[in-house]
Order: sequence, then C-alpha cells, then structure tokens
Amino acid sequence: MDKKGIEKKVMAVLADRLDINLKKIKINSDLVNDLGVDSFMAVELAYKLREQLSMAVTAADLRPLKTVKDVVNFVVVRTTVKNKKKK
Repeated sequence: MDKKGIEKKVMAVLADRLDINLKKIKINSDLVNDLGVDSFMAVELAYKLREQLSMAVTAADLRPLKTVKDVVNFVVVRTTVKNKKKK
C-alpha cells in the first residue's frame, strides 16, 4: 500500500473509532487537542490499525505520536520495514 492509501486507511480508522465525520480529520489534526484521543482510545486505535493493516502496533507505539501525519508516517515506516524483511 502506498502512503496515500495508508493515509486514507488511518483516517478511516480514526473516523470510525472516534465516531466523527471523516471530513473533519485533517493530516495535521492533533490527536489529543483536535480529535480527543485519550489513552483508552489509543488502545482501540492500535488494535484497529493492527487489524486493518496487518502490522504490529501497540498503544505504547502511538503514545509519542502527536498528529494524524505522525501516525501515517509511523505506519509507512513500520510497513516498509516489514515488507523489506519479507524479501
């Protein structure tokens, strides 16, 4: 999946888990201040990302991430490393 596809998937997961309109989520949205992500929600997001993207991710991995863009970049790096290991 390319970066744009990952971005769409991450935003869809956020919209679903946070029960908000996808159009309200921007790439630079702050997870806590703009979207209201708390530690419980981080656990749910980690689970959903793991499920949707078939990747290893924990709530602790998400803790230092501040924006949607940070999450997208994290997923890109994590899936790129995973794909390189498969080859």
